[in-house]
Amino acid sequence: MSLQAIFSLRQLRRQTLMDTDIVQFIAKLARMKTEYDIIPHVDSGKHDLIQEVDESFGICSCVASFCWKLSYAKLMFEGNVAIDVSYFLLLFAPACLVVWNRRKSLVESGSLSPLEELAFTGLILRRHPRVTEPLQQRQWIMQYLISSETFDLSTELDFCELLADKHRCNYAVWDYRRWLFKECLARSPTVRTNLRSFMRLILLALYYPSNYDRVS
Repeated sequence: MSLQAIFSLRQLRRQTLMDTDIVQFIAKLARMKTEYDIIPHVDSGKHDLIQEVDESFGICSCVASFCWKLSYAKLMFEGNVAIDVSYFLLLFAPACLVVWNRRKSLVESGSLSPLEELAFTGLILRRHPRVTEPLQQRQWIMQYLISSETFDLSTELDFCELLADKHRCNYAVWDYRRWLFKECLARSPTVRTNLRSFMRLILLALYYPSNYDRVS
């Protein structure tokens, strides 16, 4: 092997290690933060690939040119993807069903917790409220959480309202909200009890307003 070929190989390995560090750091942020954005690249003397502000972080769009393409090509070639890489890919391409399906298998194998996946879908949907794939993933993961005693329906309904406020004609969100009520009524005795009590209060307020005012 020539000296030039050895030097090129070392450069490639060094670049790969640098890309891996960036991907891992972005995946760490995706686990910790609640909002993110892709920042348009601007050529300047001071150039930050990643920026953090409170509970948010931003990724320069130039990162996709030397990290995303390589990670996606590896996924297509090997048919597999590491957890950190899956975070990275979906931040740039939230509609990539292949990666979401990979994360489903990670949840089913116990390598990824349902709560961690729920948080990540929330991160994606706040940035892309009309993309259906992360919402479908959230609906799938809810099957693991609805029956839990710690499940809070009101929190999930508030999240649906947040997405609906971004786009009122977002049919997928309203359909998910309807599915959520249906599943909660079928699976959770606590939700059924609370909803019945709530409906009873509404009926009392409608038909016996004076009694309701006196009780309240």
